[in-house]
Amino acid sequence: MKLNYLPFYVAIILLGVYSANSVPVKSKRSVSVEDNNLVDTLKDSKNLEPGSQQPPSKTLDSKQLEPGSQQPPTKTPTRREIRKQKKLDKKFQSQLEALYKLGCKPKKFKVPIRSLFKSTDAILDQEALYPEFVVLEKCDVNCTFCKLKQDTLGIEGGVCTSSRKKKKTILVKYLNDENEWEFKNVETKEDRKCKCKTKISDPLYLEPAHLKNKGSIER
Repeated sequence: MKLNYLPFYVAIILLGVYSANSVPVKSKRSVSVEDNNLVDTLKDSKNLEPGSQQPPSKTLDSKQLEPGSQQPPTKTPTRREIRKQKKLDKKFQSQLEALYKLGCKPKKFKVPIRSLFKSTDAILDQEALYPEFVVLEKCDVNCTFCKLKQDTLGIEGGVCTSSRKKKKTILVKYLNDENEWEFKNVETKEDRKCKCKTKISDPLYLEPAHLKNKGSIER
């Protein structure tokens, strides 16, 4: 009886050995790689859930994406270029200083003597009338400059106009009808004090748009 069951037992043993050899054994390395992939898959699925926040992604600046937007590297100036620039700055500054020195104050002008008389004055009929010119002080826009306090470019901040006048007597000499010399006093006015004024409606000065309500006028 026992011998008759022997082939059956042998067959069962061989079947068990074959089954054990046919199942692949995973290495520790392969298991860890699969586990990591599984973790990454779970993370991705979590990010795709509604209401979940996406991790901030690094994006390029819009300026970097535009063609030709990158600025070229700054060129280091040579010593010769630096010296040249200093000379130009010095010359420009000296021009500004000469302009600022004009200020807003009365300047001496040469005035024709005949311009001081009325057109109806009989003395104008005299050919010999001297001196031909006299000196008067005026607040003239061409000989004054109203500087802004923080100006560094020579931008005018207003118009220099007369704020006070004074009377002045001019003595003239002429030949009368008897061919004799006579003297005559002529009353006129000259500017005693000047003041900077900004008037957009003034035809002598139109205020630039970029200076409106900016800076104060230096008097």
